[in-house]
Amino acid sequence: MLENLMQELSFTPEDLVANQHGLLSQRQRSFLVLNRRKNALLGGALMVIFILVTATLLYLGSVQSNLILQILGVMLLCCSMGASWVIGLNWIRASYDLSSGQLNITVGKAQHVIRQFGNYQQYSVRIGERVEVTTHLAGFKSFVPAQTYRLYRTSHTATLLSIEPVTDATGSSPLIDGAN
Repeated sequence: MLENLMQELSFTPEDLVANQHGLLSQRQRSFLVLNRRKNALLGGALMVIFILVTATLLYLGSVQSNLILQILGVMLLCCSMGASWVIGLNWIRASYDLSSGQLNITVGKAQHVIRQFGNYQQYSVRIGERVEVTTHLAGFKSFVPAQTYRLYRTSHTATLLSIEPVTDATGSSPLIDGAN
């Protein structure tokens, strides 16, 4: 069961052992740095597009004395300011996750959740009361309903790092018992 989770959710035994000790593995740190950089580049590209479209709308609105284009330009300017705020906050959250190395650990029973959106199905697994992990079908099938799991996530971006089944009421797991 643990091997299926590792394969489907892309984490290694080394990642899980580091997480069990409250640390990020080197592979997870590299992933978080790469993910932060990718999000910043995509956000930057989005901002360039917003700026170009906003400038075009404002220019055309002023040249043609078209109030609708000017209003659209100002509205898009407000949207781009909001988007830049969100991009900046995500960078700060990811940076804090990397610098602090703090993990959120959640323990709870698994419950399958399937949401239908037209012809599309979204597969999620609810762990405990509040945490949902959205995954593809194979990852979804790796979770046994009513089985207790322990999730390790970053504290601010809530990025899923690893997950393990809990085998008994004391909260032990196969890897912890095998590692000690």
